Amino acid sequence: MNTVDLVLNELKRSKKYKSLHEDLLIPIILKHLPETQDTRTKEFKDKIKSIKRELHKAYAAYIQNKRRIETLLKKGASEEEIMALHSSTKERLPYYKEFYSSIFKITGKPKRVADIGCGLNPLSYKYFGCKPFYFAMDVDPFVINAVNTYFNMKGIDGRAVLGSALELKYDFKDYDVVLMLKLLPLLESQRKGITEQLLSQIKSRYIVFSLPTRSLSSRKPLDTSFFKEKIPYKKLIKFPNEEVLVYESPVV
Repeated sequence: MNTVDLVLNELKRSKKYKSLHEDLLIPIILKHLPETQDTRTKEFKDKIKSIKRELHKAYAAYIQNKRRIETLLKKGASEEEIMALHSSTKERLPYYKEFYSSIFKITGKPKRVADIGCGLNPLSYKYFGCKPFYFAMDVDPFVINAVNTYFNMKGIDGRAVLGSALELKYDFKDYDVVLMLKLLPLLESQRKGITEQLLSQIKSRYIVFSLPTRSLSSRKPLDTSFFKEKIPYKKLIKFPNEEVLVYESPVV
């Protein structure tokens, strides 16, 4: 067994991380890969701690109380009550309608939307002001099951699949809009240059990136200038705690 597999096995022992897609886990493992395969050593244990800290920052802090989400879905609770259990969607609740109307004024009302790293954002479908096909993707099987359950309950034309933007298997050339909300800083911290890679790979008419302007934990201001320089965006839209960059793909 190689060292990556040893670390994977160690992480899978944790309820918090055992269901995460390996496309998310492996890039973080490789950043902190122990030099030893002896799981009893301080070096190995310290590396595991470093990996778990980054995973918590990258993933675990964003969704709490999965049982509560399951219960609310089964009860047919409102989208707002469920989205309040996810940090990003909770922040967006006061202005969701304005959020999409501002974006679609630029892109036009889409017929096909993809949402990469979706979290619970698909539950905001009713704020679209239109009824596009919705393709959702996330690294967490729980999220995928919850979103597909919601789509089925509401009769929404859409599907959610397991996958990571770091190992993207789609070019979305048949899509009008691809959403990547508060995802780029996380991806760039895991793989330098991923922003340019995604701009090249994704062939949808528009890509909508949003950037957090304050940290989740300390609420300190975040510098988004790196991404503004990398992305030749058509329009910048500002919302509380979030900036939206609307990128229009070059005409081929």
